[in-house]
Amino acid sequence: MPKFVFVDTEATGLDHTRHELTEVAWILRCEDGTEFTRQYFPEHTLDGAEPAALELTNYAQAIAPKPTTPATVWLRRFLEDASGAYLVGAVPDFDATHLARMCRKLGWTPTWDHHLIDVETLALPLIAAAPEGPRSLARTARALGVVHDDTLAHGALYDAQQAMAVFDAVWTRLAKLRADGSPLPAPVPRATNDRHAPDVRIVPVTDQNWRAVADVAPRGDQEAFVYPQAARYMVLAEHSPWTSVALVNEGTVVGHAMHGMEGDVGWIGGFVIDAAHQGRGIGRAAAEALLEQLGDVEVHCTVHPDNRLAARLWRSCGFEPGTEMDGEELEWIRPAPST
Repeated sequence: MPKFVFVDTEATGLDHTRHELTEVAWILRCEDGTEFTRQYFPEHTLDGAEPAALELTNYAQAIAPKPTTPATVWLRRFLEDASGAYLVGAVPDFDATHLARMCRKLGWTPTWDHHLIDVETLALPLIAAAPEGPRSLARTARALGVVHDDTLAHGALYDAQQAMAVFDAVWTRLAKLRADGSPLPAPVPRATNDRHAPDVRIVPVTDQNWRAVADVAPRGDQEAFVYPQAARYMVLAEHSPWTSVALVNEGTVVGHAMHGMEGDVGWIGGFVIDAAHQGRGIGRAAAEALLEQLGDVEVHCTVHPDNRLAARLWRSCGFEPGTEMDGEELEWIRPAPST
């Protein structure tokens, strides 16, 4: 077996020339199959940091409190582990570029093989019906049956672990196909046919984003069906079993939702897309992201009988109206996918 290093990095932004690494994690898989996990929080500053990047990585809670390590320590360990290895990750060229720049700063030479393995590309022939662009790590993982937790995503260690899980799922599936000669499984459709469609992420409400979430407001004509500001839903969630979440697209809060479980049934509520972000497919992408997070269970929501826009959205996601009323709203149901 070749030596692999499953790697991921987080940074204060996407510009390699300006932004700094905040977390580096990797899993070394040796030729004999033994594995070693490393995680470091490099010394860094927040000079020129992008607020969206800090929010995406949950910097204040997940990174800022951690003790930092100088590059002379963590990079030396990485170069030792990566010597002659193939780097594997989700868009690993982003990580390799940052690591190579750090090597140049210290006058060191990269030790890894120049061939990089992108798991999002590696998986495509097993999940796509025809040639297409790579999907996100979350969508790739789920298409292969790998459990993905959006609340842990964009942590370097978790994403490295997810890249390894996707890598292994691809080769496990291929080994089975070769062993029994069965045809490829049915392709998993993309959430949308538009490769430029919004990639809405479900993120926790934090000290950094709560004001933006609270200010989410629907169009004026929608206030008959939802509260005029999401702040009301956030307060309700604090006093109920529901979880209040931010809907984020390209680093910007675009909406709010609540979700929860009642026994084996999932629920979605408090679903509001900010008026400024409507009309671009964000509502559909957000609904699909919420359904992915709830998993393969029956899911309920409620829709006012006069809210035709909401009815069209939820019907497009597989919901159908039920018979039970919740106040003035009708319960809609999406059956569990396995039933």
